[in-house]
Amino acid sequence: MAYLSAAYECSVTKERAAVYWHQLGNLPGAAFAEAVVTHVNVSRSFPRVSELRELTQTVIRRSGPKGLESPTVSTEAVLRDNARILGVNEEQYINEILKRD
Repeated sequence: MAYLSAAYECSVTKERAAVYWHQLGNLPGAAFAEAVVTHVNVSRSFPRVSELRELTQTVIRRSGPKGLESPTVSTEAVLRDNARILGVNEEQYINEILKRD
């Protein structure tokens, strides 16, 4: 609240701060902080609770999971594991499989 108070050159009563804390205290800190900074950058007026909640949710959605990540296991490692499972020579197995492709 101090950041918002300084940005908008206004004082915030204890009651108002309590309402904001009660309504917004469950939001993730980093996302909320980013939302506050975003609001200060784009708005001329002190934010309503609903505006900060919406902005925070936007930040969370934007920074959410990006989908499936590429596998980090190499093809050779998989082939070596297959050879061990089959009980055959690793090098011969890899060479034979690579010839097929």
